[in-house]
Amino acid sequence: MAFSLSALAQPPSLGSLYSSYENAADDSTKTMALLQLANHYFLQNMDSSVYFLAKVRTDSKSLDIPYVMAHFHLKLGIFYSINSDPNKCLEECFKGLVLLETETGAGKLRSSLNNVIGVAYGQLEQLERSIEYYEKSLRYDREINDRVGISKRLNNICTNYTRLGMVDSAIMYYTAALTIKREDKLNLGAIYHNLAVSFYRAESYDSAQV
Repeated sequence: MAFSLSALAQPPSLGSLYSSYENAADDSTKTMALLQLANHYFLQNMDSSVYFLAKVRTDSKSLDIPYVMAHFHLKLGIFYSINSDPNKCLEECFKGLVLLETETGAGKLRSSLNNVIGVAYGQLEQLERSIEYYEKSLRYDREINDRVGISKRLNNICTNYTRLGMVDSAIMYYTAALTIKREDKLNLGAIYHNLAVSFYRAESYDSAQV
């Protein structure tokens, strides 16, 4: 069976996923079903999602597909970040990056792993390191021309610069994010708010009235 990460975006019905897992003839089919089940429950029932992610590790021992396992570590990393365990989050996401070291492509997955690492370092108040990984994520977003991702990463970087009191740098990145959102007609609310906060902290009160 050819393994495709794109299939994770639009999984079949829940019943067919359970059937696919129970009747799987090979590890690829079983792993795809488990990952899709984990995706189905992700953010709705995190305990169930992590249960199916764990089964990927135990039920698919013969499977060695770096992209798939990196996706698995990304999901666990997000879970730990949401549950305020940034150190475990970092552990999982770095495992994912190691798996991709000798692989090509997967820019979106690499961007996501670096972004979640940035989030975890932010949770640990290691803001400079957080920016470092947001910048890495941003580079992958630019390589694949993911303009929504670019805007989000710019916004994340700006937020950290604002927290560090480096307001001029924050304003520069917020302005770049704002330009992309205007061009692509994306939601401007968060950018306007953050930009206004930065101007206010820089005591540029007239500019803050964006």
